[in-house]
Amino acid sequence: MKFENLKMGGFKCFSTEQEINFVSGFNFLTGENKKEPRLGKNGAGKSTIWDTLTWVLFGKTTRGLKAGDVVSWNTEIKTFVEVTISKNGKKYIIKRTFKPNTLSLNDRAVTQQDIDIFLGFDYDSFLNISLMGQFGTYFLDLKPATQLDIFSKALDLDLWLKASKEANKMVKVTTEEEQEIQNKKANIKGKLETVQENIERYEKKVSSFEVERKRELKELEKELAETETELLEAEKKRDSLLEEYNEFLETEPEYNKQDELQEELEALKKKRIEQSTDIGGHNKTVRWAEEEIRKIKKLGAKCYNCKQDISDEHKQEYIDKREANKREAEEELYKINVTVKRIDVLIKEIEDKIEYQKQEEIKFRIEKDKLERDISSSKREVKHLDSVSIKVVSEITKITEAENPYTEMVVKDVEKTAILEQQIETLDEETEELLGIKKQFEYWVDGYKDIRLWVVETALKQLELEVNNSLVELGLD
Repeated sequence: MKFENLKMGGFKCFSTEQEINFVSGFNFLTGENKKEPRLGKNGAGKSTIWDTLTWVLFGKTTRGLKAGDVVSWNTEIKTFVEVTISKNGKKYIIKRTFKPNTLSLNDRAVTQQDIDIFLGFDYDSFLNISLMGQFGTYFLDLKPATQLDIFSKALDLDLWLKASKEANKMVKVTTEEEQEIQNKKANIKGKLETVQENIERYEKKVSSFEVERKRELKELEKELAETETELLEAEKKRDSLLEEYNEFLETEPEYNKQDELQEELEALKKKRIEQSTDIGGHNKTVRWAEEEIRKIKKLGAKCYNCKQDISDEHKQEYIDKREANKREAEEELYKINVTVKRIDVLIKEIEDKIEYQKQEEIKFRIEKDKLERDISSSKREVKHLDSVSIKVVSEITKITEAENPYTEMVVKDVEKTAILEQQIETLDEETEELLGIKKQFEYWVDGYKDIRLWVVETALKQLELEVNNSLVELGLD
């Protein structure tokens, strides 16, 4: 960073605008007081020039004077200072004014903190390194610790201390990573031991499984032989029952006559109902004839219907007709009663036959149902035993063909062993690599500090050389 140009106005003794261009290296400023020659170089405004530079950068002079103390009161020009700085190949202009109070960087309003960050140093560092005021303590007169502190701020030498701390931090990080790897390795070793123990245990179980397989097969083969024997007996029983059932069906009574008898019975009952109807009609005729005779006998000389005179002969004739009607009806009643009795006898005979046949049918069906139940039970037994036989055969096949699960477990754990051993080998390689990195960081913990001291020592020697050269050039040696 280089100060190239300084402009000011309305600042202390500079009531008009002034401009100064800086040169590279140390700038030695002298002057001549033409207004009061007796003062020589004093009062010529040399210190004011440096005050303008300090004020524009930090808002106060080398002696700590602020805006209200630097105003030039015998001018209309507003107090301002503007400095042009070259930094990293680019030009920047910092400008500060009083009334109004402004601070800008390339015409952009900024704060004092922004300027300090931009410059890379603060007010105190500036007075000790860039500007050596006549009222301050010279840098070369400072104690070594103070010089180191100033150099650290000016040259950002704390960067090396930070780098040393970062290196130390990385030493801790790598140590932690190393410990983490060791923990992982211990964990994997624990797993490896467990897997190896499992392999030994599973190998024993492989043998035990085969022993158990033989025992189970022996029991199942015995169960299969017993089941097949029971199945053979059950099939014989089923076949015997079927033969008995077929023979029994040949003894089934004839049931078709029941339908004929039932039809005959229904016909007789119908006929009896008809006869009963006729009986009612004839009984009604008898009652009517008796009522007519009673009425005629009670009559006087007149007919009870037409109210005309009626003779005894006429009455008797009417009575005779009604008695004839009565006799005729009673004769028909007799005939019908005889017929009804014969029908009742026939109905009873037929009903007895039907009942007998029903009883025979019930007996047959009961016996038939029993045989069918026995056959059904026998078939179920055969089916059950056949199912058991199939199930046992299936179980024998399953056990015979089943793979020994512990054999697969042994294989898997052997594979796990190889993987875990490879992981341990990888962790050993990582540990070795990490220790190399850790060693480098341990070296730089002190190495960065040594670099910082070397930079300070070199800078001080260079400063001393430049100061001496500048003094020679100025004729002040």
